[in-house]
Amino acid sequence: MDDALLRNARERYEFDRLTSEAARRSAPPIGPFTLAAENLSGIELVRRKPDPTDGSRYTDTYRTPDGAYVLVTIQRTRDSRAAHESLLHFLANSMAERLPRAQERGVELGDTAFANLAQPPTSIAFVRRNMFIKIALADAAAKADVARIAVAIDEQIAAAPAQP
Repeated sequence: MDDALLRNARERYEFDRLTSEAARRSAPPIGPFTLAAENLSGIELVRRKPDPTDGSRYTDTYRTPDGAYVLVTIQRTRDSRAAHESLLHFLANSMAERLPRAQERGVELGDTAFANLAQPPTSIAFVRRNMFIKIALADAAAKADVARIAVAIDEQIAAAPAQP
């Protein structure tokens, strides 16, 4: 990725301050993690696709009762700082000049979280502990409660045992 894009995103989002605050609040890293789809009530796991180049990342496709498809990408990193670097790359690639913090949109989750500009949000990216998570509707015109799904995922990660 272009260094200038990353530098610009780091400044625009005051990322160094965010990551140091989050690192102080963050619980210890977790080991290998697989999302328990059965705990995401009301949505059905359609497919789990591991990233062939990186064994620490996979993308799930879920279908809501209304037929909307939701994509969830989960990446486990070595620590909170590395997870935040993944979030920074995501933000740097965003077409929006500045994405709002999820809390500004009424969504409380993660150590650091951002949502897209849609109301209600159709895409949320966040860090909890050493995990970077992206949740998005596969079709932006579809309707699904992405925030509720994100919070349910966050609760699973927050409750996961620390890495031995």
